[in-house]
Amino acid sequence: MKSSNDAKQKTIAIIACADTKKAEMEFLRAMFQQEGFGVLTVDLSTQGGYSYEASVSPREIAMAGGSTIEHVRLSGRAEAIAVMEAGVVTIVSSLYATGNIDGILGIGGLQNSRMASAAMRALPVGVPKLILSTVACGNRPFELLVGDKDITVMPSVADIAGLNPLTETVLTNAAAAVMGMVRFGGHTLSSDRPMIAASMMGATNDGVVGAVRLLEGDGRSVVTFHSTGVGGRCMEQLIADGKMQACLDLSPHEIISQDVFGFGFSAGAANRLTAAAERGIPTVVAPGGMDFVDVSASEFFAGALGAPEARKYVLHNSEIAHVKLTAEEATRGAEIFVRRLNLHNGKITVILPLQGIRSDTREGQKLYDPAVDQAIFTTIRKGLRKDIRLIELDAHFFDEAFSKCAFEEMTRLLAD
Repeated sequence: MKSSNDAKQKTIAIIACADTKKAEMEFLRAMFQQEGFGVLTVDLSTQGGYSYEASVSPREIAMAGGSTIEHVRLSGRAEAIAVMEAGVVTIVSSLYATGNIDGILGIGGLQNSRMASAAMRALPVGVPKLILSTVACGNRPFELLVGDKDITVMPSVADIAGLNPLTETVLTNAAAAVMGMVRFGGHTLSSDRPMIAASMMGATNDGVVGAVRLLEGDGRSVVTFHSTGVGGRCMEQLIADGKMQACLDLSPHEIISQDVFGFGFSAGAANRLTAAAERGIPTVVAPGGMDFVDVSASEFFAGALGAPEARKYVLHNSEIAHVKLTAEEATRGAEIFVRRLNLHNGKITVILPLQGIRSDTREGQKLYDPAVDQAIFTTIRKGLRKDIRLIELDAHFFDEAFSKCAFEEMTRLLAD
C-alpha cells in the first residue's frame, strides 16, 4: 500500500475499478493534485488483463477480505464482490483511523457504488463522502447507496465509460464537491458537547417539540430524528457509537411498521429502543405513535389491512394513510416495547399520556379509540420491570403538561 499523503496535506481517496475506470481515476488524481491535495487510489477491479499502479491494489483488497486476487478472479461475481467489499471496508477504515485519508470519492456503476458505499458507511458521520454513480437516479432507492451515513450521491448522467465533454463535466463537479467538503468541512461529531437524541414525526410533533424547546432553553443540545425507518435507524447507530449521551425517545412508532407488520412507510429501523438500553444512557420514553401504522393509501384502500371501511384512518397526504391499530395489534407492539425497555441497564423513565399518544386522537377526532390506547397502557403496566419509573399522566401527548413532564424527567435523569 503506497500513500501520497504527508503531514500537511489533506488526502482524498478515489475508489473505482481501474480495469474500466483508469482514465477517470487519473483525471481525478490530476485535479486533486493540482489543487494541493494528496491522493490515494483504491482499485477494486476483480478482473486482470490491464496495467495500473494504484495506491491500494486489488491484491491487497482481496487479502484484507480474507482471500486472494487469484481466487477472486476465478470466483463467481457475487463471491468476488463480497470479498472485495469486505476488504475495502477493512482497508478504508484503517486508512481513516491512521489519519491517511480525509475524504472519499467513489465512481462507477452498481457494484462499484455498493462497494464504495460499504467502505463509506464504515466511517463516522462528518467524514466527506461522495459517490458519483450511474444508479443514482431512476427507480433505484437512495437506501442502496446511503444507508445510515451522510453520503452525498450524484448521478453521473451518462455511463462512466471513458472521458468525453459530458463525463469530464460531471467528474469535475464531483471532484470539486469533495474538495470543498474536505477543505471547509470534514468535522466529525465530538463528545465535548453532550447531545440528547430525540425521536419525532408529524403525528407526534407538538409534544416532542415542546419538550425539545424546554431542553434547549435549559442549555441542552438536542438532535431530533424523524421516525420513518431511516431516522430511527440512524439514531440507534449514533447512540451505539457513543455519540449521544441521553435519549428522549418519545416516538418509537417504527416498531409498529418494522416489527408488528413487517411493512409500511416507517419500516426499516430494526431493534428500536435497544441501543440506549445496551449503553445504559439516561432515557425518557413514551409510546408516541404506537397506535397506528402508516401504509400506502392505494394499498390500504385495496385491502392490504383488510376491509378499509372497518378501520379508522386519516390521510397523511395523498399517498400515505395513517391507520389505527386493532387492540390485538397494539398489544403486540406494546409487548415488544416493554421487552426491549426491560433490558435497559441505566436510568430510565416511561411516560404514558393517558388521553392519547398522537395527533387526531382526542375525543371526537378520527383516530380516537380508547380501547386501543388502553391495550397499550395495560400491556406496559403489566410487563414493565417494576424498578423502571412509570409516570401515568392525565394528559394528551400534545398537551403542554406532557412536554413539561418529559423535560423534567430528562433533566432529573441527567442531574442524578
